[in-house]
Amino acid sequence: VPVKYDDDVLAVMEVFGMIRQEPDALLLHLLEVSSVQLATAELRERAEQRAEAAQSEASAAREELEAVLECAPALVIAIDRDGAIRFANKPLPNGMIGDAVGSSWRSYVPLSAQSRVQHAFKIVCDGGAPQTLEITEVAADGGKHWFTTYLTPMRSGSKVSGALLVSQDVTQMKRAEQDLYGAQRLASIGTLAAGVAHEINTP
Repeated sequence: VPVKYDDDVLAVMEVFGMIRQEPDALLLHLLEVSSVQLATAELRERAEQRAEAAQSEASAAREELEAVLECAPALVIAIDRDGAIRFANKPLPNGMIGDAVGSSWRSYVPLSAQSRVQHAFKIVCDGGAPQTLEITEVAADGGKHWFTTYLTPMRSGSKVSGALLVSQDVTQMKRAEQDLYGAQRLASIGTLAAGVAHEINTP
């Protein structure tokens, strides 16, 4: 008796008797019913094994991605359309207690920049182009910190399910630019002073 599902034969059942007899129609019917049940059970087990393997691979890939993002120097958070965090590679800032997942993205953004980020977030969730912002934060000691913040839409199929926010601390680069600009100004002033002195000495 074939153990099959639709036209797919999975196995064959063989039944042996000690006494030769005519085919038993009731027995054959029971065997056919049993073969269908066996095929269904076999297919269910195969499907469960494939699902477990896929789940294991997905979990391993997620763990690897989270490990990589934890080492990234930038802040990376995934935000749903309601503004709640679904993933964050950094803990809550400033010693805040609790899990970042489920909290608002505002926990990571200075109060002075929240309206700009909210506006960019709305543009992205409405299907607009990715947004780039420069955010300045004043530290407790009065020093400035600069961040380049990038928001891009996250999609689930054809729908925008939220936004991905990536924020990079560019304070050292900004300070280096300011130092370079100051040095260039001093050089320009020195060149101008040398020219004036030359004109005074040689009228």
